[in-house]
This record gives sequence, structure tokens and C-alpha cells, in this order.
Amino acid sequence: MWLDKLDGRERVSDESVVDIISTNILGMLDKGESVFLTGMVEELRLSGLAEEIQQRISELKLGFGTDILNSAVTLQNLQQYDKVILVELRRQANLREIEKEIEIVRNMKKDVLGYIIIDAYKNIDN
Repeated sequence: MWLDKLDGRERVSDESVVDIISTNILGMLDKGESVFLTGMVEELRLSGLAEEIQQRISELKLGFGTDILNSAVTLQNLQQYDKVILVELRRQANLREIEKEIEIVRNMKKDVLGYIIIDAYKNIDN
């Protein structure tokens, strides 16, 4: 949240950010739809984020998988879900890779709900 610091705004807590993400997800889904989190983020961070969201939306079918560009397991698992949210690392995300991820999702006839950008230098649970 370095932009907030530059603007003189107070930093929003990680817990509040996950609350907002969870509320947005619920507002964007039709009843019974499921969500798959994926991106070029290490599995531990992705699983931590998924766990935080799942705690707030227990009724949501939520899955995750890393490296959609190279993982057959992730591609197989993605097929079981209705919508996709891409999770990327701030300052490390590569635009070409993100475009390829979007193309894969669209080719699988899934919608991208949005993106979550996480800090590359911070643990998800800190």
C-alpha cells in the first residue's frame, strides 16, 4: 500500500482487504457459482489467501492452483469451477504471462472475475 503512504492516507489492514475482496466476490457471483484462484504465485501464498477468503464465505466453493501456464493439474482443477480470479505478485507480474493466463481461461470458457495483486515481499498472514 505504498501509494496510500504517498497520498498521506492511512494503510488498510490486510484483514480489511480480505473482507473487501470477499464481499466483492459474493457480489459478483450468482447463487451457487464457484471460484478458482490461480496465477503465478507460490502455492503457500495462494493457499493462505484462499483459506482467508473461505473463512469469510464458508458457503462458497473455492479452489486454487498455481502456475496455470504450465500445470496440467491446475488446468484440470480449473474446469470444475465457474469463475476465475487471477492472483499476481506486485512488481513481479509479467504482462505477457497475464495475457496468456487470460487466454487460457477464456479458451476454457470461464470468466475472469478480476485480479488480486499481492505484495511480493510480504507473507499473506502478516
